[in-house]
Amino acid sequence: MKAADLLDEVEKLRKDGATLKSAFDAVSRDTGVSVPALRVAYHRAHPRNPGAHGNATLSAEEDATLVALAQAFSMNNMPLSNMQVRQLVQRKWGKELSASWLRRWVKRHKGQLTRRACRALSDKRAGPRVMQSVETLCVELKELLEHHHFTAGGIMNYDETRVVNKGGCMVTQRVESAEKERANALSTRHSTVASLLSFVAADGSVFLSVYVMKAKFEEGQAADVNFKLHAAPRESRREWPRYYYWTETGFLDGDTFAQVVDLVATEWAVRNPSTNLLLFGDRLGAHMRPDTLEKALDRQVYLFFLPPNTSHFLQPLDASPFATFHNLVRRSNKQLVMDGKLVNIDTRDALLASAFTAERKAFLPHIVRESFVTTGLYPFNKDKVLARARDNLGLATAGETVMDQMRAAASEVIQASRERMVAAAGAVRTGQAAVQRGIVHSPAALLAQDKQRTADRLQKEKEVAERAIARVQRREEKTKKRSENAAARVGRFCRVCEKKEHRGGGGWVVCECALFRECPACKGSAIAVEALTRHRGGCDVSSASAPA
Repeated sequence: MKAADLLDEVEKLRKDGATLKSAFDAVSRDTGVSVPALRVAYHRAHPRNPGAHGNATLSAEEDATLVALAQAFSMNNMPLSNMQVRQLVQRKWGKELSASWLRRWVKRHKGQLTRRACRALSDKRAGPRVMQSVETLCVELKELLEHHHFTAGGIMNYDETRVVNKGGCMVTQRVESAEKERANALSTRHSTVASLLSFVAADGSVFLSVYVMKAKFEEGQAADVNFKLHAAPRESRREWPRYYYWTETGFLDGDTFAQVVDLVATEWAVRNPSTNLLLFGDRLGAHMRPDTLEKALDRQVYLFFLPPNTSHFLQPLDASPFATFHNLVRRSNKQLVMDGKLVNIDTRDALLASAFTAERKAFLPHIVRESFVTTGLYPFNKDKVLARARDNLGLATAGETVMDQMRAAASEVIQASRERMVAAAGAVRTGQAAVQRGIVHSPAALLAQDKQRTADRLQKEKEVAERAIARVQRREEKTKKRSENAAARVGRFCRVCEKKEHRGGGGWVVCECALFRECPACKGSAIAVEALTRHRGGCDVSSASAPA
Protein backbone atom coordinates (compact mmCIF):
# COMPACT_ATOMS: atom_id res chain seq x y z
CA MET A 1 0.00 0.00 0.00
CA LYS A 2 1.03 3.57 -0.57
CA ALA A 3 1.99 5.83 2.29
CA ALA A 4 -1.04 8.03 1.66
CA ASP A 5 -3.36 5.03 2.01
CA LEU A 6 -1.72 4.00 5.27
CA LEU A 7 -2.13 7.51 6.68
CA ASP A 8 -5.77 7.54 5.61
CA GLU A 9 -6.34 4.37 7.62
CA VAL A 10 -4.69 5.97 10.65
CA GLU A 11 -6.86 9.09 10.31
CA LYS A 12 -10.01 6.93 9.99
CA LEU A 13 -9.21 5.14 13.22
CA ARG A 14 -8.46 8.44 14.95
CA LYS A 15 -11.89 9.76 13.96
CA ASP A 16 -13.49 6.64 15.45
CA GLY A 17 -11.98 7.54 18.81
CA ALA A 18 -8.81 5.46 18.81
CA THR A 19 -5.62 6.90 20.21
CA LEU A 20 -2.65 7.53 17.95
CA LYS A 21 -0.71 4.58 19.44
CA SER A 22 -3.62 2.14 19.05
CA ALA A 23 -4.18 3.35 15.48
CA PHE A 24 -0.54 2.66 14.63
CA ASP A 25 -0.77 -0.83 16.16
CA ALA A 26 -3.97 -1.71 14.29
CA VAL A 27 -2.67 -0.54 10.89
CA SER A 28 0.64 -2.33 11.50
CA ARG A 29 -1.15 -5.64 12.22
CA ASP A 30 -3.29 -5.32 9.07
CA THR A 31 -0.60 -4.19 6.64
CA GLY A 32 2.63 -5.53 8.08
CA VAL A 33 4.28 -2.07 8.17
CA SER A 34 6.23 -1.43 11.33
CA VAL A 35 4.96 1.03 13.91
CA PRO A 36 8.12 3.25 13.77
CA ALA A 37 7.75 3.57 9.99
CA LEU A 38 4.12 4.60 10.37
CA ARG A 39 5.04 7.12 13.09
CA VAL A 40 7.75 8.77 10.90
CA ALA A 41 5.44 8.95 7.87
CA TYR A 42 2.64 10.43 9.96
CA HIS A 43 4.76 13.17 11.49
CA ARG A 44 6.31 14.04 8.11
CA ALA A 45 2.87 14.42 6.60
CA HIS A 46 1.62 16.46 9.57
CA PRO A 47 4.45 18.90 10.40
CA ARG A 48 3.92 21.02 13.45
CA ASN A 49 4.16 24.78 13.30
CA PRO A 50 7.67 25.85 14.26
CA GLY A 51 7.47 27.06 17.81
CA ALA A 52 9.53 29.90 19.17
CA HIS A 53 12.05 29.45 21.94
CA GLY A 54 10.72 29.83 25.41
CA ASN A 55 12.82 32.95 25.99
CA ALA A 56 11.95 34.54 22.62
CA THR A 57 10.60 38.09 22.76
CA LEU A 58 7.97 37.52 20.04
CA SER A 59 5.92 34.41 19.45
CA ALA A 60 5.99 32.65 16.10
CA GLU A 61 2.71 34.28 15.05
CA GLU A 62 3.84 37.75 16.13
CA ASP A 63 7.16 37.30 14.34
CA ALA A 64 5.45 36.30 11.07
CA THR A 65 3.05 39.21 11.36
CA LEU A 66 5.88 41.69 11.85
CA VAL A 67 7.78 40.32 8.83
CA ALA A 68 4.71 40.55 6.61
CA LEU A 69 3.99 44.09 7.80
CA ALA A 70 7.54 45.25 7.04
CA GLN A 71 7.37 43.67 3.57
CA ALA A 72 4.01 45.28 2.85
CA PHE A 73 5.26 48.77 3.66
CA SER A 74 8.44 48.20 1.66
CA MET A 75 6.42 47.14 -1.39
CA ASN A 76 4.55 50.42 -1.30
CA ASN A 77 7.77 52.48 -1.15
CA MET A 78 7.16 53.46 2.49
CA PRO A 79 9.88 51.61 4.42
CA LEU A 80 9.67 51.50 8.19
CA SER A 81 12.52 52.91 10.25
CA ASN A 82 14.01 51.16 13.27
CA MET A 83 12.15 53.43 15.66
CA GLN A 84 8.82 52.87 13.89
CA VAL A 85 9.18 49.08 14.16
CA ARG A 86 9.99 49.29 17.86
CA GLN A 87 7.08 51.65 18.51
CA LEU A 88 4.73 49.39 16.55
CA VAL A 89 5.65 46.35 18.65
CA GLN A 90 5.22 48.43 21.80
CA ARG A 91 1.73 49.60 20.79
CA LYS A 92 0.50 46.26 19.44
CA TRP A 93 1.96 43.72 21.86
CA GLY A 94 3.32 45.86 24.70
CA LYS A 95 6.88 44.58 24.34
CA GLU A 96 10.05 46.67 24.51
CA LEU A 97 12.63 46.07 21.77
CA SER A 98 16.20 47.30 21.68
CA ALA A 99 18.13 48.44 18.62
CA SER A 100 20.46 45.43 18.89
CA TRP A 101 17.46 43.05 19.00
CA LEU A 102 16.10 44.64 15.85
CA ARG A 103 19.40 44.22 14.02
CA ARG A 104 19.50 40.55 14.97
CA TRP A 105 15.86 40.15 13.92
CA VAL A 106 16.58 41.56 10.45
CA LYS A 107 19.64 39.34 10.15
CA ARG A 108 17.57 36.29 11.17
CA HIS A 109 15.11 37.04 8.35
CA LYS A 110 17.75 38.04 5.78
CA GLY A 111 15.94 36.01 3.14
CA GLN A 112 12.85 38.20 3.53
CA LEU A 113 14.12 41.54 4.87
CA THR A 114 17.09 43.83 4.41
CA ARG A 115 18.28 47.16 5.75
CA ARG A 116 19.52 49.98 3.54
CA ALA A 117 19.52 53.74 3.25
CA CYS A 118 16.32 54.71 1.43
CA ARG A 119 13.59 57.30 1.31
CA ALA A 120 9.90 57.41 0.50
CA LEU A 121 9.15 57.87 -3.19
CA SER A 122 6.56 60.11 -4.77
CA ASP A 123 3.11 58.83 -5.74
CA LYS A 124 3.84 59.06 -9.47
CA ARG A 125 6.12 56.03 -9.14
CA ALA A 126 3.27 53.60 -8.64
CA GLY A 127 0.46 52.46 -10.86
CA PRO A 128 -0.69 50.01 -13.52
CA ARG A 129 0.72 52.22 -16.28
CA VAL A 130 4.26 51.67 -15.02
CA MET A 131 3.57 47.94 -14.81
CA GLN A 132 2.56 47.96 -18.47
CA SER A 133 5.84 49.70 -19.34
CA VAL A 134 7.79 46.99 -17.49
CA GLU A 135 6.01 44.29 -19.47
CA THR A 136 6.94 46.08 -22.70
CA LEU A 137 10.53 46.29 -21.44
CA CYS A 138 10.66 42.52 -20.96
CA VAL A 139 9.43 41.90 -24.51
CA GLU A 140 11.92 44.32 -26.09
CA LEU A 141 14.85 43.13 -23.99
CA LYS A 142 14.14 39.47 -24.78
CA GLU A 143 14.03 40.26 -28.50
CA LEU A 144 17.31 42.19 -28.29
CA LEU A 145 19.08 39.35 -26.48
CA GLU A 146 17.81 36.82 -29.02
CA HIS A 147 19.26 38.73 -31.99
CA HIS A 148 22.52 40.00 -30.44
CA HIS A 149 25.11 38.29 -28.27
CA PHE A 150 26.51 40.04 -25.20
CA THR A 151 29.08 38.72 -22.76
CA ALA A 152 28.76 39.27 -19.01
CA GLY A 153 31.41 41.99 -19.22
CA GLY A 154 29.55 43.59 -22.14
CA ILE A 155 26.32 44.22 -20.18
CA MET A 156 26.73 47.38 -18.10
CA ASN A 157 24.65 49.73 -16.04
CA TYR A 158 25.54 53.42 -15.86
CA ASP A 159 24.03 55.88 -13.44
CA GLU A 160 24.84 59.20 -11.80
CA THR A 161 24.84 59.92 -8.09
CA ARG A 162 25.64 63.09 -6.17
CA VAL A 163 28.63 63.12 -3.88
CA VAL A 164 26.92 65.11 -1.15
CA ASN A 165 26.66 64.92 2.61
CA LYS A 166 23.32 66.13 4.01
CA GLY A 167 22.86 63.84 6.97
CA GLY A 168 24.27 63.35 10.42
CA CYS A 169 23.99 66.83 11.92
CA MET A 170 27.18 66.55 13.92
CA VAL A 171 27.52 68.94 16.88
CA THR A 172 30.87 69.41 18.53
CA GLN A 173 31.24 71.04 21.96
CA ARG A 174 34.63 72.18 23.20
CA VAL A 175 35.98 73.19 26.57
CA GLU A 176 38.64 75.84 26.01
CA SER A 177 39.96 79.07 27.39
CA ALA A 178 37.69 82.08 27.03
CA GLU A 179 40.58 84.21 25.77
CA LYS A 180 41.53 81.72 23.05
CA GLU A 181 40.67 82.62 19.49
CA ARG A 182 38.01 80.38 17.98
CA ALA A 183 39.40 77.73 15.63
CA ASN A 184 38.45 78.05 11.98
CA ALA A 185 37.03 74.54 11.40
CA LEU A 186 34.92 74.08 8.29
CA SER A 187 32.51 71.20 7.81
CA THR A 188 31.30 69.71 4.53
CA ARG A 189 27.77 69.07 5.74
CA HIS A 190 25.11 70.27 3.27
CA SER A 191 27.74 70.66 0.56
CA THR A 192 27.95 69.08 -2.87
CA VAL A 193 31.33 68.31 -4.42
CA ALA A 194 30.68 66.41 -7.64
CA SER A 195 28.48 63.99 -9.56
CA LEU A 196 29.81 60.45 -9.91
CA LEU A 197 28.95 58.65 -13.15
CA SER A 198 29.87 54.96 -12.89
CA PHE A 199 29.85 52.16 -15.48
CA VAL A 200 29.67 48.68 -13.89
CA ALA A 201 29.43 45.35 -15.70
CA ALA A 202 27.41 42.25 -14.92
CA ASP A 203 30.58 40.23 -14.30
CA GLY A 204 31.30 42.40 -11.23
CA SER A 205 33.93 44.68 -12.76
CA VAL A 206 33.92 48.47 -12.95
CA PHE A 207 34.65 49.70 -16.47
CA LEU A 208 35.31 53.37 -15.67
CA SER A 209 33.97 56.29 -13.63
CA VAL A 210 33.66 60.01 -14.32
CA TYR A 211 33.57 62.81 -11.74
CA VAL A 212 31.55 65.79 -13.01
CA MET A 213 32.55 68.95 -11.14
CA LYS A 214 31.53 72.59 -11.21
CA ALA A 215 33.54 75.41 -12.79
CA LYS A 216 32.86 79.02 -13.84
CA PHE A 217 33.71 79.36 -17.52
CA GLU A 218 32.26 82.88 -17.88
CA GLU A 219 32.33 83.77 -21.61
CA GLY A 220 35.34 81.71 -22.61
CA GLN A 221 35.93 78.02 -23.17
CA ALA A 222 38.48 77.62 -20.37
CA ALA A 223 38.38 78.14 -16.61
CA ASP A 224 40.92 78.02 -13.81
CA VAL A 225 40.05 75.32 -11.26
CA ASN A 226 41.72 73.93 -8.17
CA PHE A 227 41.73 70.13 -8.16
CA LYS A 228 42.98 67.36 -5.91
CA LEU A 229 43.40 63.81 -7.16
CA HIS A 230 43.97 60.61 -5.22
CA ALA A 231 46.35 58.20 -6.89
CA ALA A 232 45.08 54.64 -7.20
CA PRO A 233 47.22 52.00 -5.47
CA ARG A 234 49.35 50.21 -8.03
CA GLU A 235 49.42 46.90 -6.20
CA SER A 236 45.67 46.43 -6.76
CA ARG A 237 44.48 44.67 -9.91
CA ARG A 238 40.93 45.93 -9.48
CA GLU A 239 41.60 49.54 -10.37
CA TRP A 240 39.68 51.18 -13.21
CA PRO A 241 40.17 54.43 -15.13
CA ARG A 242 38.82 57.59 -13.52
CA TYR A 243 38.12 60.72 -15.53
CA TYR A 244 37.14 64.27 -14.60
CA TYR A 245 34.83 66.69 -16.35
CA TRP A 246 33.83 70.26 -15.48
CA THR A 247 30.52 71.93 -16.32
CA GLU A 248 28.83 75.19 -15.36
CA THR A 249 26.35 73.47 -13.04
CA GLY A 250 28.28 70.42 -11.84
CA PHE A 251 25.53 68.19 -13.28
CA LEU A 252 25.65 65.83 -16.22
CA ASP A 253 24.43 67.45 -19.45
CA GLY A 254 23.93 66.26 -23.01
CA ASP A 255 27.36 67.29 -24.30
CA THR A 256 29.09 65.67 -21.34
CA PHE A 257 27.24 62.39 -21.77
CA ALA A 258 27.94 62.33 -25.52
CA GLN A 259 31.67 62.62 -24.88
CA VAL A 260 31.51 60.00 -22.11
CA VAL A 261 29.71 57.50 -24.38
CA ASP A 262 32.29 58.15 -27.08
CA LEU A 263 35.04 57.50 -24.52
CA VAL A 264 33.37 54.28 -23.35
CA ALA A 265 33.00 53.07 -26.95
CA THR A 266 36.66 53.80 -27.66
CA GLU A 267 37.85 52.02 -24.52
CA TRP A 268 35.58 49.05 -25.21
CA ALA A 269 36.84 48.73 -28.80
CA VAL A 270 40.43 48.65 -27.53
CA ARG A 271 39.80 46.08 -24.78
CA ASN A 272 37.18 43.94 -26.58
CA PRO A 273 37.35 44.45 -30.36
CA SER A 274 34.42 43.31 -32.52
CA THR A 275 32.20 42.70 -29.46
CA ASN A 276 28.78 44.23 -28.72
CA LEU A 277 28.20 46.44 -25.69
CA LEU A 278 24.82 46.87 -23.95
CA LEU A 279 24.33 49.85 -21.61
CA PHE A 280 21.34 50.04 -19.24
CA GLY A 281 20.37 53.53 -18.11
CA ASP A 282 17.46 55.69 -17.03
CA ARG A 283 15.49 58.11 -19.20
CA LEU A 284 17.35 61.30 -18.33
CA GLY A 285 17.07 63.86 -21.11
CA ALA A 286 20.84 64.07 -21.44
CA HIS A 287 20.99 60.29 -22.10
CA MET A 288 18.53 60.25 -25.01
CA ARG A 289 19.92 62.72 -27.54
CA PRO A 290 19.52 61.33 -31.10
CA ASP A 291 23.06 62.19 -32.18
CA THR A 292 24.50 60.34 -29.16
CA LEU A 293 22.40 57.24 -29.89
CA GLU A 294 23.31 57.27 -33.58
CA LYS A 295 27.05 57.50 -32.93
CA ALA A 296 26.82 54.73 -30.32
CA LEU A 297 25.00 52.35 -32.68
CA ASP A 298 27.62 52.92 -35.36
CA ARG A 299 30.19 51.58 -32.90
CA GLN A 300 28.15 48.53 -31.77
CA VAL A 301 27.08 50.15 -28.51
CA TYR A 302 23.41 49.62 -27.63
CA LEU A 303 21.81 52.05 -25.15
CA PHE A 304 18.78 50.40 -23.53
CA PHE A 305 16.63 52.71 -21.40
CA LEU A 306 14.56 51.49 -18.45
CA PRO A 307 10.90 52.63 -18.28
CA PRO A 308 10.11 55.84 -16.38
CA ASN A 309 9.74 55.54 -12.59
CA THR A 310 11.31 52.05 -12.47
CA SER A 311 15.00 52.78 -11.94
CA HIS A 312 14.63 52.58 -8.13
CA PHE A 313 13.95 48.83 -8.35
CA LEU A 314 15.25 47.76 -11.80
CA GLN A 315 18.59 49.58 -11.96
CA PRO A 316 21.44 47.53 -10.42
CA LEU A 317 23.46 50.57 -9.31
CA ASP A 318 20.51 51.94 -7.34
CA ALA A 319 20.51 48.81 -5.18
CA SER A 320 23.47 47.77 -3.03
CA PRO A 321 26.33 49.60 -4.86
CA PHE A 322 25.11 53.17 -4.37
CA ALA A 323 23.58 52.37 -0.96
CA THR A 324 26.93 51.01 0.24
CA PHE A 325 28.77 53.93 -1.39
CA HIS A 326 26.76 56.62 0.41
CA ASN A 327 26.93 54.75 3.70
CA LEU A 328 30.73 54.60 3.48
CA VAL A 329 30.95 58.24 2.38
CA ARG A 330 28.97 59.42 5.39
CA ARG A 331 31.00 57.41 7.89
CA SER A 332 34.39 58.31 6.39
CA ASN A 333 33.48 61.97 6.01
CA LYS A 334 32.39 62.24 9.65
CA GLN A 335 35.70 60.80 10.77
CA LEU A 336 37.73 63.11 8.54
CA VAL A 337 35.76 66.18 9.64
CA MET A 338 36.28 65.27 13.28
CA ASP A 339 40.01 64.73 12.68
CA GLY A 340 40.26 68.10 10.96
CA LYS A 341 38.55 69.84 13.84
CA LEU A 342 40.80 68.20 16.41
CA VAL A 343 43.97 69.34 14.65
CA ASN A 344 42.49 72.65 13.37
CA ILE A 345 42.89 71.85 9.65
CA ASP A 346 40.48 72.88 6.91
CA THR A 347 38.09 69.98 6.10
CA ARG A 348 36.42 71.24 2.94
CA ASP A 349 38.13 68.51 0.87
CA ALA A 350 37.17 65.70 3.25
CA LEU A 351 34.06 64.74 1.27
CA LEU A 352 35.99 64.22 -1.96
CA ALA A 353 38.60 62.14 -0.15
CA SER A 354 35.79 60.04 1.34
CA ALA A 355 34.29 59.50 -2.12
CA PHE A 356 37.59 58.20 -3.53
CA THR A 357 37.91 55.70 -0.70
CA ALA A 358 34.25 54.62 -0.66
CA GLU A 359 34.16 54.03 -4.40
CA ARG A 360 36.72 51.22 -4.19
CA LYS A 361 35.00 49.56 -1.23
CA ALA A 362 31.41 49.88 -2.50
CA PHE A 363 31.83 48.47 -6.02
CA LEU A 364 33.19 45.09 -5.03
CA PRO A 365 32.61 42.26 -7.54
CA HIS A 366 30.18 40.26 -5.40
CA ILE A 367 28.10 43.39 -4.63
CA VAL A 368 27.82 44.32 -8.32
CA ARG A 369 27.02 40.76 -9.46
CA GLU A 370 24.40 40.36 -6.76
CA SER A 371 22.69 43.59 -7.86
CA PHE A 372 22.34 42.38 -11.46
CA VAL A 373 20.96 39.03 -10.29
CA THR A 374 18.55 40.67 -7.83
CA THR A 375 17.06 42.99 -10.44
CA GLY A 376 16.75 40.16 -12.96
CA LEU A 377 18.58 41.96 -15.79
CA TYR A 378 21.46 39.46 -15.95
CA PRO A 379 20.88 36.62 -16.28
CA PHE A 380 17.63 37.95 -17.73
CA ASN A 381 14.68 36.64 -15.71
CA LYS A 382 11.30 37.93 -16.86
CA ASP A 383 9.42 36.48 -13.89
CA LYS A 384 11.76 38.16 -11.41
CA VAL A 385 11.51 41.54 -13.18
CA LEU A 386 7.71 41.43 -13.20
CA ALA A 387 7.59 40.24 -9.57
CA ARG A 388 9.80 43.15 -8.45
CA ALA A 389 7.62 45.54 -10.40
CA ARG A 390 4.43 44.25 -8.78
CA ASP A 391 5.96 44.36 -5.31
CA ASN A 392 7.36 47.89 -5.66
CA LEU A 393 4.31 49.35 -7.38
CA GLY A 394 1.84 48.16 -4.76
CA LEU A 395 0.26 45.60 -7.09
CA ALA A 396 0.98 42.51 -4.97
CA THR A 397 -1.26 39.54 -5.73
CA ALA A 398 -2.75 37.30 -3.06
CA GLY A 399 -0.75 34.05 -3.00
CA GLU A 400 -1.41 30.72 -1.40
CA THR A 401 0.46 31.30 1.85
CA VAL A 402 -0.84 33.31 4.76
CA MET A 403 2.05 35.77 4.47
CA ASP A 404 1.27 36.48 0.80
CA GLN A 405 -2.35 37.16 1.66
CA MET A 406 -1.32 39.49 4.50
CA ARG A 407 1.00 41.43 2.18
CA ALA A 408 -1.74 41.74 -0.44
CA ALA A 409 -4.24 42.93 2.17
CA ALA A 410 -1.80 45.52 3.55
CA SER A 411 -1.05 46.66 0.01
CA GLU A 412 -4.74 47.25 -0.66
CA VAL A 413 -5.13 49.20 2.58
CA ILE A 414 -2.19 51.46 1.80
CA GLN A 415 -3.36 51.94 -1.81
CA ALA A 416 -6.80 52.97 -0.55
CA SER A 417 -5.15 55.44 1.85
CA ARG A 418 -3.20 56.95 -1.02
CA GLU A 419 -6.36 57.35 -3.09
CA ARG A 420 -8.15 59.06 -0.20
CA MET A 421 -5.22 61.45 0.28
CA VAL A 422 -5.24 62.35 -3.41
CA ALA A 423 -8.99 62.95 -3.32
CA ALA A 424 -8.65 65.10 -0.20
CA ALA A 425 -5.86 67.15 -1.76
CA GLY A 426 -7.97 67.71 -4.88
CA ALA A 427 -10.79 69.17 -2.81
CA VAL A 428 -8.55 71.88 -1.31
CA ARG A 429 -8.21 75.17 -3.17
CA THR A 430 -4.71 76.60 -2.88
CA GLY A 431 -3.45 80.04 -3.78
CA GLN A 432 -1.59 83.11 -2.61
CA ALA A 433 -2.94 86.21 -0.92
CA ALA A 434 -1.83 89.11 1.28
CA VAL A 435 -3.48 88.86 4.69
CA GLN A 436 -3.48 91.18 7.69
CA ARG A 437 -3.30 90.35 11.34
CA GLY A 438 -6.58 90.44 13.25
CA ILE A 439 -8.77 90.66 10.12
CA VAL A 440 -11.45 88.11 9.17
CA HIS A 441 -11.07 87.22 5.48
CA SER A 442 -13.78 85.85 3.25
CA PRO A 443 -12.92 82.80 1.11
CA ALA A 444 -14.39 84.58 -1.91
CA ALA A 445 -12.04 87.52 -1.34
CA LEU A 446 -9.05 85.21 -0.95
CA LEU A 447 -9.86 83.37 -4.17
CA ALA A 448 -10.45 86.65 -6.01
CA GLN A 449 -7.10 88.01 -4.82
CA ASP A 450 -5.34 84.84 -5.90
CA LYS A 451 -7.04 85.04 -9.30
CA GLN A 452 -5.92 88.65 -9.72
CA ARG A 453 -2.37 87.77 -8.69
CA THR A 454 -2.31 84.93 -11.20
CA ALA A 455 -3.58 87.23 -13.96
CA ASP A 456 -0.95 89.86 -13.10
CA ARG A 457 1.78 87.24 -13.10
CA LEU A 458 0.69 85.90 -16.49
CA GLN A 459 0.53 89.45 -17.86
CA LYS A 460 4.06 90.17 -16.64
CA GLU A 461 5.32 86.95 -18.17
CA LYS A 462 3.62 87.90 -21.44
CA GLU A 463 5.20 91.36 -21.39
CA VAL A 464 8.62 89.88 -20.66
CA ALA A 465 8.22 87.48 -23.59
CA GLU A 466 7.10 90.31 -25.89
CA ARG A 467 10.07 92.45 -24.87
CA ALA A 468 12.40 89.53 -25.54
CA ILE A 469 10.88 89.07 -29.01
CA ALA A 470 11.18 92.83 -29.67
CA ARG A 471 14.85 92.77 -28.69
CA VAL A 472 15.51 89.92 -31.08
CA GLN A 473 13.73 91.76 -33.88
CA ARG A 474 15.70 94.95 -33.21
CA ARG A 475 18.96 93.01 -33.30
CA GLU A 476 17.95 91.43 -36.61
CA GLU A 477 17.04 94.84 -38.06
CA LYS A 478 20.35 96.35 -36.94
CA THR A 479 22.25 93.43 -38.44
CA LYS A 480 20.36 93.79 -41.72
CA LYS A 481 20.94 97.57 -41.81
CA ARG A 482 24.67 97.13 -41.18
CA SER A 483 24.86 94.62 -44.03
CA GLU A 484 23.05 97.01 -46.40
CA ASN A 485 25.28 99.93 -45.39
CA ALA A 486 28.39 97.82 -45.92
CA ALA A 487 27.19 96.81 -49.42
CA ALA A 488 26.35 100.40 -50.35
CA ARG A 489 29.67 101.63 -49.02
CA VAL A 490 31.57 99.38 -51.41
CA GLY A 491 29.99 101.20 -54.38
CA ARG A 492 31.23 104.58 -53.10
CA PHE A 493 34.95 103.74 -53.20
CA CYS A 494 37.23 104.95 -55.98
CA ARG A 495 37.77 102.25 -58.58
CA VAL A 496 41.38 103.29 -59.10
CA CYS A 497 42.93 103.57 -55.64
CA GLU A 498 40.14 101.70 -53.78
CA LYS A 499 40.83 103.90 -50.74
CA LYS A 500 39.00 107.18 -51.28
CA GLU A 501 35.30 107.13 -50.41
CA HIS A 502 32.79 109.45 -52.06
CA ARG A 503 30.66 111.13 -49.42
CA GLY A 504 28.72 113.50 -51.72
CA GLY A 505 29.47 116.71 -53.61
CA GLY A 506 31.16 117.38 -56.97
CA GLY A 507 34.70 116.87 -58.16
CA TRP A 508 34.42 113.16 -58.97
CA VAL A 509 34.60 111.76 -62.50
CA VAL A 510 31.52 109.61 -62.67
CA CYS A 511 30.30 107.39 -65.48
CA GLU A 512 26.60 107.86 -66.19
CA CYS A 513 26.00 104.14 -65.86
CA ALA A 514 27.51 104.34 -62.34
CA LEU A 515 30.03 101.65 -63.17
CA PHE A 516 33.13 103.82 -62.82
CA ARG A 517 34.08 106.56 -60.43
CA GLU A 518 37.36 108.42 -60.24
CA CYS A 519 38.38 110.72 -57.44
CA PRO A 520 40.25 113.96 -58.18
CA ALA A 521 43.38 112.66 -56.53
CA CYS A 522 43.57 109.73 -58.99
CA LYS A 523 42.36 111.64 -62.14
CA GLY A 524 44.58 111.40 -65.23
CA SER A 525 46.46 108.37 -64.03
CA ALA A 526 47.30 105.60 -66.45
CA ILE A 527 45.21 103.14 -64.51
CA ALA A 528 42.16 105.36 -64.74
CA VAL A 529 42.53 105.95 -68.50
CA GLU A 530 43.04 102.22 -69.11
CA ALA A 531 39.99 101.41 -67.02
CA LEU A 532 37.89 103.88 -69.03
CA THR A 533 39.15 102.39 -72.31
CA ARG A 534 38.06 98.90 -71.26
CA HIS A 535 34.60 100.11 -70.21
CA ARG A 536 32.07 98.47 -72.56
CA GLY A 537 29.37 101.03 -72.17
CA GLY A 538 31.34 103.63 -74.04
CA CYS A 539 29.47 106.31 -72.16
CA ASP A 540 30.98 109.75 -71.68
CA VAL A 541 32.80 110.60 -68.52
CA SER A 542 31.82 113.87 -66.93
CA SER A 543 32.59 115.61 -63.72
CA ALA A 544 29.49 115.13 -61.56
CA SER A 545 28.41 113.91 -58.22
CA ALA A 546 28.09 110.22 -57.62
CA PRO A 547 24.53 108.98 -57.84
CA ALA A 548 22.78 108.38 -54.58
